[in-house]
Amino acid sequence: AQEQEEARKKELLANQTMVRTGNYHVQGKNPNGSSYSGSVVISKNGDTYFLVWKISSSTYSGSGTLADKTLTVEWGDSSPVIYHLENDGRLVGTWAKGTALETLTPLQ
Repeated sequence: AQEQEEARKKELLANQTMVRTGNYHVQGKNPNGSSYSGSVVISKNGDTYFLVWKISSSTYSGSGTLADKTLTVEWGDSSPVIYHLENDGRLVGTWAKGTALETLTPLQ
C-alpha cells in the first residue's frame, strides 16, 4: 500500500509540473479592455514549450520555459506572457506588463 501511495504522489507531482501539450481554447482581454478568443496549440521539445495562437485572422507564435508552475513565453512583444499553471490544467496569465489577461483551457 505504501508503494502505491508513493507512486500516486510521484504521479501527482509530475502532473503538477507539466504543461499538457495539444489544443487549447484561449480567451483574453487586451490592454484596452476589448475581449478576444481563439485557439492555441502547445508543443514541447526538450525543456522548451512552443505556442501558436490563432486569434481571428492573425497567428502569433512564441516559446518559453516552465519554472515550478510559471510558464514564461517570449512572443515578440516587449514583455512576455506569464502564465500560472492551475491544478485543473488551465494556464492563467498576463501580458503587456500585466495590463492584459489571458486564459488557456485545454480541449479534451
